[in-house]
Amino acid sequence: SEWAGQDLAGTVVGSYTLMRPLGHGGMGAVWLAERQDGVVRRRYFRSLKNLLELYLPLASTWAICDNTGASLVPIAEGLQRGETTVYDRTVWATIQNQDAHAREQ
Repeated sequence: SEWAGQDLAGTVVGSYTLMRPLGHGGMGAVWLAERQDGVVRRRYFRSLKNLLELYLPLASTWAICDNTGASLVPIAEGLQRGETTVYDRTVWATIQNQDAHAREQ
C-alpha cells in the first residue's frame, strides 16, 4: 500500500486526523484516527448518561471494566438495590465527573 511506508501522522482526512499506523497489508493501511468535530465526544457523553441513568438502574447486577489491556480490569460493580463496590476509585470518580458533564449536555 502506498500509505504503509509514509509518515502521515497529523494528516487531516475529512473530519479525522491520522494519529499513528496500526497495520498494513496488500490492500491498504489501517490508522488510528481522531475525529476533530466533537461528534464522538458528544455521543460518548450521551451513552454514558444513558448507561448510568437508564440501564444500570434496571440491571439486577452490573460491572464496569477497563478492557484496554490484555485482560479485563474491574472498575466497579453493583446491584439493583443500589449497593456499589468500587475497585478503582480514580477511574470511578472520572466516570462520575464525566456523567456530571453529560447531564449538562
